[in-house]
Parts: sequence; C-alpha cells; structure tokens
Amino acid sequence: LAITALSEMSVVQMFTGKLRQGIKNIAEVNSYAEMLAQRDGRRLPAMGILYRHMSYFKREQNQLSEAAYFANEAVEICKKWGEKEALLFGYLALAKVQFAKGEFQNAAQSCNRFLKIAVQISPKASEQLRSWVIYYELLQGKVDGAQVWLRELGLSPSNQFGYERRYEYQNLVLYLTAIGNYSQAQALNESLLKVVMDAGDMIFSMQHQVLQAVILDKMNKSEEAMIGLEAALKLAADEGYVRTIIDLGVPITGVLYKAAQRGIQPEYCMQLINEFERVSTSMVGVSGRSTALVEELSDRELEVLKLIAKGSTNQEIAKEMILSLYTVKSHARNIYSKLGVKNRTEAVSRARRIGLLSQE
Repeated sequence: LAITALSEMSVVQMFTGKLRQGIKNIAEVNSYAEMLAQRDGRRLPAMGILYRHMSYFKREQNQLSEAAYFANEAVEICKKWGEKEALLFGYLALAKVQFAKGEFQNAAQSCNRFLKIAVQISPKASEQLRSWVIYYELLQGKVDGAQVWLRELGLSPSNQFGYERRYEYQNLVLYLTAIGNYSQAQALNESLLKVVMDAGDMIFSMQHQVLQAVILDKMNKSEEAMIGLEAALKLAADEGYVRTIIDLGVPITGVLYKAAQRGIQPEYCMQLINEFERVSTSMVGVSGRSTALVEELSDRELEVLKLIAKGSTNQEIAKEMILSLYTVKSHARNIYSKLGVKNRTEAVSRARRIGLLSQE
C-alpha cells in the first residue's frame, strides 16, 4: 500500500507542476521497493504500478531507453500477478514510450493489447483507452479514425464540458487543428485551458498553452502566440519538462524557434528542439508534415543547401545554378531561417540530423 500510494503521490506532483519533487520522491520509493524485493526474493504486485510510474517520469525527461525498460518490467510483473487493470495501464505506458521513439507499429500493437483488456474491465475503461488511441493517431496526422470517433460521441466545439472529459475535447482540438479549422480550434482550446487550469492540472495547461501558440501562429498571429507561450515555457523550463512540450510534434519546433528568437527561454527552447530531433524526427504531429522544419525548403533552396554541404562558395553556387549572387544569398538566408540556424555549418549539421542531407 505504501509503494502504491507514494508512487501515485509522485505522479500527482508531476501533473501539478512539481516535476523535480516528484522525481526525487519516486526515486526514494523505488529504492525502498527494490530493497524489499531483494530481501523477500520476489517483486510485489505494487511494483508493477511503481514501474509504470517510473516509466512516466523517465519518458517525461525523454530518457526513453529507461522508460521502455520500466514499462516492459511493469507489464511483466502485472502479467505474473494477474492484475488486469494494472496490466492495461502498463501497456499504455509502453505505447507512450514506443510512440515517443517513433516505433508506431509497436505502439499500435500495445494499443490493441490494452484495448482488449479494457473491454473485459468496463465500457468506461474502453472509452478512456480509445481516446488515447485517437490522440496518438492525431499526433501522427491521421484524421479518419478521429472523424468517426468524434461523430460517434457527438462532440462539438459548442458543447459544455468538465475536467473529466478533457481527453475527448483535447482530441477535438487536435482534429480541428489538423483539418485547418483554426478559429474553432483556438476557441475550444481556450475553454479547455480554463477547465484544466481550474483543476490545477499543470501538465495539461502547459501543453495546451503551447498548442494555443501553434494554432495562433498558423493564424498568422505570432505576437499573440508568444504571450501565452512565455508563461508555459518558464514553468516547463524551471521544472525540466520535456515530452509534455515536444509530444505535440513538428509544429512545436517552429513555435519554439520563434520564441527563442524573441528571447523567450532561448536555451530551453533549443534544448527541446534538439531533444525532439534526437528521437522523434519521424513524428508528424498536427501539421501533417514529416520533417522538423518551421517551413519546408523549396526545391531551389534544397539545391543550394546541397551545394553548401559540398563546400561551394556563394560565387560557385551562383555560377553552377546560373543565378545572381544576390539570389544565392537570398536563398541562403531563407534556408538559415527555415532551419533555425545562423550559419552554413549549423545549416548542414541540422539538415543531416533531420534527414534532408545524407549523413556523410
């Protein structure tokens, strides 16, 4: 009981904006549980829950190998002890890690496993877990399943809702954003933000403040987008949140670049962008694009970039492509802006990391 309660308390701290304290507390609980397991020669059922929570913390910090280890161990312990509900959420934890690593096929298999278990538990469990599946489909740019699901539930931006339905309406916001209905997405997201802030759910609040910035940016309201983003990034930076921000995918990188250029938590923004590129370059997100760019490079800009990577000077590029020197410099400036870099070396390095250039 102590292991379960204390690990649950740590997760509550993570959700209420106290990630560092939660990390400290759950590490102490884990040490205690490991000591008991070593003493008694077996791992207790509660360790399945503890390890699931350990996976959540490691995933939030983007320590995905460790997160996967704890999620897999949670699943094995719950299987051994026959804890169905704990096993269901163990598979969910595993799916979350697999998604973060870009292992979408494995994540889909884990989702199928927890959906089968959810059916055996209750209709409510099935509904809750189905919303997670839709959420991750939307983050991959898949809208067909969400469209059917939303129609079945009768969700509408004009509906009144409470905190218990936050996941459903989060999906509706993502769906509206994905299909380009930004004005409705923005209005609904404002309502959702008020609901989760009133409940003290800081993870959800941070995530939807960032999503709001993405939506406003798509509406060409960049200055307005930065206002709400600044408070979210300050709390996230102070406590060390990572996946809460970058889970939303490619569009986040564009907003983060703009924030960094305006002096809003610049070091933290670049850390998040680097973390995203390190493990999530295959994520699409709500924009439907597959490369982590603020804006796609044109064919001409890509040609210029390839010549830059070969070491060609601006004059040599102008001669080879039959362009004026001014045009080449203009293309180079656009490339730097879209890649969020300052010079040739950084441009080539980043282009290779996100797959625009081969790793040579």
